[in-house]
Amino acid sequence: MRRHAGFTLVELMITVTVLMTVVALAAPSFTDTIRDHQVRSTANDFYSLIRFARAEALRSGDIVRVLPLANEDWSKGARALSADNTELRRVGVSGDLKILEKNNIYALVFNGKGYLPSQVVLTVGRNQPGKPARDITVLLSGFAWNNESSGS
Repeated sequence: MRRHAGFTLVELMITVTVLMTVVALAAPSFTDTIRDHQVRSTANDFYSLIRFARAEALRSGDIVRVLPLANEDWSKGARALSADNTELRRVGVSGDLKILEKNNIYALVFNGKGYLPSQVVLTVGRNQPGKPARDITVLLSGFAWNNESSGS
């Protein structure tokens, strides 16, 4: 009598059940990882736009503005405009992210020397306690950095 090679239906069902359990346990942490990546990616896009705008102001010796795409709402994205209102670059926002500026500043205006009239802090996140967020801080000198939000 020959023995058949392979798996029985019961063995396959047990394997599939164990695999589904492992996937179900890993899914929440994977979702958090994806959301954290969205926050980091959007913050990096805004940071790059701000650095580009400052560099363009220094290069041209003229003002360059960074404005929200939607009127007074950074959460839709932003764009850099030259002194003659030519759009130089734009970035969007993915998913349900919010971008807030607590002092209600709706334009970053770099002068020809790369300076801003006031310091700006843009917070990128989901506006929920305990969720990942990033702050993009731009000093009067135009120097900017992007770091994990302090939550304040």
